Order: sequence, then C-alpha cells, then structure tokens
Amino acid sequence: MYKKMADVYDDLMNDAPYDEWLHFINFLTPTSNIKILDMGCGTGEIAIRLENQGYEVKAFDLSEDMIKVAASKVRSQSVTFFQNDIRTFNLNETFDLIISFCDVINYVTNKNELMDVFSRAYQHLDERGVFSFDVHSESYIDWLVEQEIFSAIENDVSYVWFTEPGGQAGSIEHDLTFFVKQENGLYKRHDERHHQRTFAISEYVDMLKEAGFNKIKTYYDFSQKEITSTEESHDVDRVFFVCHKE
Repeated sequence: MYKKMADVYDDLMNDAPYDEWLHFINFLTPTSNIKILDMGCGTGEIAIRLENQGYEVKAFDLSEDMIKVAASKVRSQSVTFFQNDIRTFNLNETFDLIISFCDVINYVTNKNELMDVFSRAYQHLDERGVFSFDVHSESYIDWLVEQEIFSAIENDVSYVWFTEPGGQAGSIEHDLTFFVKQENGLYKRHDERHHQRTFAISEYVDMLKEAGFNKIKTYYDFSQKEITSTEESHDVDRVFFVCHKE
C-alpha cells in the first residue's frame, strides 16, 4: 500500500484540507507546549504544520516510502519521523495528544485490530491526555460506492480511481491507476488497491470505552459542533472522535 504512490502523494493530495485539520487540533489544545504523536502521518504534512506552530511532534507511518518523503521535508529536530504500525507500536513514552487523521483508521478493517489500535493509543497517553481521530461516515462510504469512478488529468500526474463495495458492511475497495510523467516525456503507469471500512459511531464508542476511554465526544466535518443525535450523523462526510483519558 502506498509503495508507488509516495513520490506523487502530495501532488494527488494538493487540495487536501490540511489547514482545517490543523485548526481542529488547535481547538483541542489550549497551548503549543505539549507533545503530540501523529499515527499514520503519510508524507508528514500535518506533523510539519504542527512543528511550525511550536509543538513537539513524533510521527510514524506504516509505509517506509511515505516516511522517506516526510523526512526529506524537514531540517528541525522538533519533529521526528519513523516507520511503525498503529496496531503494534510500543514507544516507551507518553504524549499529551495523539492524533490519527485523514481516515487512517478506516484502513483498520477488523474490530480486533481496531481494539489493538485504541488500546495502544490509550497506553501511550499521559494521565489526562487526549486521542483524536477521524473516519469516513457510513453515508460517505455509500456515496463513494455509488460514484464508482473518479478521475483527474494534470501535466505531471493523472489518475483514474474506481470504487466498489467490499465484502463486509461499511467496507469499500479502491482501485487506483495513476500515470506519472517521466523525464523523457512519457508516462509510467502504477496500480494500487486499497481496502477501507467504517463502522457506526456507536460501535466506535463501544470499542473506545472498552479500551479505557470514558469521555468521548464526536464532531463532524471539521466543525467544533458536537454530534448529539443519530440524525445529525446521517449527512456528514467525516466524523471526528475526541477521547479523553481521565
């Protein structure tokens, strides 16, 4: 996963709302004098923005290629990038805030493995630390499946992206073909297949409580307005969880 895409990931994600994720993090943290762990950091765009604001950041991703790209962007010692797995990491230190944004958690499609992720996050938090992540909503996954195909044509990289339902409720298969311009002017084709799954908000909450979190709030689409009813969650694309260790 992301083996061939790492070098062009930033081109493909040039419209990603990184500043909105940053704004949401600032909403969670009253001060920059804290330690943050970014799980599933990709090419480091959020972690680098946090470091620029004065936060001390450690960030990891499953993809070594993504980490190489992220590390190539920084010269500061205030942010550290390394390869690891959100299901099994053990860092022997704790953090004030742990984040996992850009639907990283949707790539963990098994409930037992999700419990591992949530338990690891809980164990790596300071006594009153906060764990925050986002996921695609159930309605957004349904919309993606209905669209079936997305595409974009640019000078240096173009892609065709097909979606189809996965074999489980709330799951989706992404077939991505992208074409990268070479120095000789020709385009090289790369293919990747990604599998994601989402669960009902109540299922995530139950798992988070089992992991030890006893104060859990949900927000939607970068808003600072808390979701308070099932009806409110029907028309949202992205659900944010804020989980307190108390």
